[in-house]
Amino acid sequence: MISPIVSGTYSFECTLCGDCCSGNMKIPLNLYDLYTLSSHLGYNNTSRMFEEKVLVWTEGQNGALQPFIRYKTSPAVFCPFLVNCIEESGEYKGRCSLHQSGAKPLVCRLSPLGRMKDLDTGEESWVLIPPTEQCEGIKCSKRQSLMGQVDSLEQERIWEDRFFRILQKIEEHALGKMDIYGHLYHFNVTLPFSQVINNIENRIEFLIRTPSGQTEYGASRQGAAKE
Repeated sequence: MISPIVSGTYSFECTLCGDCCSGNMKIPLNLYDLYTLSSHLGYNNTSRMFEEKVLVWTEGQNGALQPFIRYKTSPAVFCPFLVNCIEESGEYKGRCSLHQSGAKPLVCRLSPLGRMKDLDTGEESWVLIPPTEQCEGIKCSKRQSLMGQVDSLEQERIWEDRFFRILQKIEEHALGKMDIYGHLYHFNVTLPFSQVINNIENRIEFLIRTPSGQTEYGASRQGAAKE
């Protein structure tokens, strides 16, 4: 099924059914998502989320390893940040506990919009992707403004573009063979995020430009593993 291109407005109104937060769904995180989620959970370093099994690594776009939210499996398969409740009307509702915190992942904030970005040309386009096949929110008559939705997330989109460029360089220069992903996804969140991503980008550039830096990096990783 080809997803329709969105250019002006689109039909959608969330019904809080919770279906898009359960079952066989995958929520990929970018670096800024890691930063905000770790801060929300009270962790000073993103590594804690992997230690506590809040997140898992799995293959994402173009074969690069990317963090995903680890879904609970009992009593059903669902996002750990999904809160199910019964309204006064007796209706069952599923609410995201991250929605008001600023820690909700970008892919969830944009849903049902899918973002396509050409990093070489800078061209950006949007498609409508129903969260689930039976999503009632897509069938509603309420119109949403594309620009009203995406403009409010402009900075988050800029952070994500920088993240994808980092992944692109890792794959192009085969840095993934150096266990670079651990270095990429483990960082201190007490620093401003602008500083965090600058540090990561500088490190990647150093490893690309300096063959000896790759050797030093591998040695430092081995030393850290022995401590």
